[in-house]
Amino acid sequence: MAAFFNFFTKVPNLKEFPLKSYSINLSLNRLTLGVYNIRFDVYLSPGFCKTTSKVILQLIAKNFKSTNAPGLDKKFDWFKERNEFKRLCCDVLRDAINKAKLAHEVQIDYLAQIAVIDLFSKEIKKQYEACIQNFKNAIRKHEVDQDQAMTIKLKEELSKIMQNKKLIIREVSIDVFKCFSDVQTEELNELREVNFGRQAILPYEFFSNSLLKVDNFSDEIFMIEEYILLGHRFEDPNRYEALICLIKSILGDIYKKNFGPQKIYCQDINTSDKQDEFQDNYGKVIDNLIKEVDNIDILFNYFHSQNLYQKLKKRKGCKEELFTLKQRLKEQKALLNLFFKKFSSGGLIERIVAFYGIQHIYHEYCPPLSPHEVLQFIVTARARKTIINKLKKFKKYYDKSYSLKSLRKIINNQKKLLIKRRKNTYYNS
Repeated sequence: MAAFFNFFTKVPNLKEFPLKSYSINLSLNRLTLGVYNIRFDVYLSPGFCKTTSKVILQLIAKNFKSTNAPGLDKKFDWFKERNEFKRLCCDVLRDAINKAKLAHEVQIDYLAQIAVIDLFSKEIKKQYEACIQNFKNAIRKHEVDQDQAMTIKLKEELSKIMQNKKLIIREVSIDVFKCFSDVQTEELNELREVNFGRQAILPYEFFSNSLLKVDNFSDEIFMIEEYILLGHRFEDPNRYEALICLIKSILGDIYKKNFGPQKIYCQDINTSDKQDEFQDNYGKVIDNLIKEVDNIDILFNYFHSQNLYQKLKKRKGCKEELFTLKQRLKEQKALLNLFFKKFSSGGLIERIVAFYGIQHIYHEYCPPLSPHEVLQFIVTARARKTIINKLKKFKKYYDKSYSLKSLRKIINNQKKLLIKRRKNTYYNS
């Protein structure tokens, strides 16, 4: 990495950037483990658990979008049931806050929140399987009754339902976890602040995290819609582990060259004279900087800084403020170029551009292709022949033709962008 900085006359200066550090103090280290000394034992109200199961079962059956769904209560109205469900959530969590207050131990409140989330996650999967089993039982009953028409109809509906498993689980999870988040912000966080202080409130995104709402974290459809499509193979430059390692390496080297080891000791992290502990603490500082989403704009968005600078200059604003803004946008531009060059050399930029290209057209090819295969078609010429043959093979199964026009257009656009970028690099060098 040191050789990489030789391309730059000056390492970007981070000292004037108002960087933020993201960390969540969610420790249960003061609580006693349960009877098996493996996990924490939590007792949730049987009434709350029973209602949770019932609500989730009905939401899943409703999301089957089938009037024949076994167990579906046609009188079930989620709009009406939601308020009662939120009230029960609130009662359970408020009781935990009161117990935490009496014991002078905020970790009891943390454990209760985690337990409720765990209950929701497990019940959604459990009730989905229960609904599927009910459907299969209904099919067997009609087979015994020799009701061929209904048997065929139910089998077709069950096939569609099982194909839509991920979507159904996600939709139900969104409804259930939205209730949980609303209860936290509308009813309970003020009570927590009064009893334990503002620092005891876990961030909103901790409970609204989209990863809580999927059955499989590596689901490509989910990733392409919510985040960014990541690779799975060891050689993929957009594999999460490789990507995060690269970012840490670049940002870590810049941080060291800017501040040196002394700055690390000022980051509210326990330090030690031992080199291994120092490296561990240093890694935590870099981790916390990367986790804070606002730092992306602070570090790289020189377009925003440039816009502010021009507006301030037009108003004949304070010279000192103008100078600070000008310096910041200069450093931001240097940082952006540095990361761009490093990402480009590893083949990441090509994949990032391709991802945004396929984000709105991937559904034309998925299924039979996976989103990652669509991405591979754009970025890897040698993979195209295999993918084209696969589309031809599946043409008869899906009873449709797959035009490559959209994909070819993205490839051509990428070539134009690459040529334009090279020209800009040449003229600016």
